[in-house]
Amino acid sequence: MVKYIFLFFFVSFSLAFSQKGFQRGEDRKPEFNLHKAVFIEPHAIPFDSLYKCYFTYKIPFNNILFLKDGENFTGGISLKLEVHKGDAYLKSETVSKKITVTNYDLTNSDNDFLEGLLTIYLNEGNYTIKPLLNIENLNKDILIPPFPLEIKITEPANIFDPIVNL
Repeated sequence: MVKYIFLFFFVSFSLAFSQKGFQRGEDRKPEFNLHKAVFIEPHAIPFDSLYKCYFTYKIPFNNILFLKDGENFTGGISLKLEVHKGDAYLKSETVSKKITVTNYDLTNSDNDFLEGLLTIYLNEGNYTIKPLLNIENLNKDILIPPFPLEIKITEPANIFDPIVNL
């Protein structure tokens, strides 16, 4: 009888603690898991009295929720970049993109990306960029950690830092 009680508790605990998203001591629901990082890279170029800031972004396909649409699979995102100076909100820019693929294997790929570009005009100064990603078909906002952006006067040059696409 003792063996059966031990076996019951062993199976119960192994099933309970092996569940995905289980965290001891915290009453949190599992979050949407981004399989691979979302890449956002800023580039500032002098433009008249302002700076033209280009933000390139890459989102792996396996972070996008695709739905079957006939013989194709469609998904999309909405990326919002909020610009803050100190605690003050200055402006934001939003881009929405849809993508359609014909091969199911591409929907789970971490080597294929949805890429794009956002442009924001800023003055010289220190800013905090707060990205917010919304996955279409999921209707859930995913917070990406904010990052600092320093825009300062540089000596004029004909060659700028390269934009590297890996």
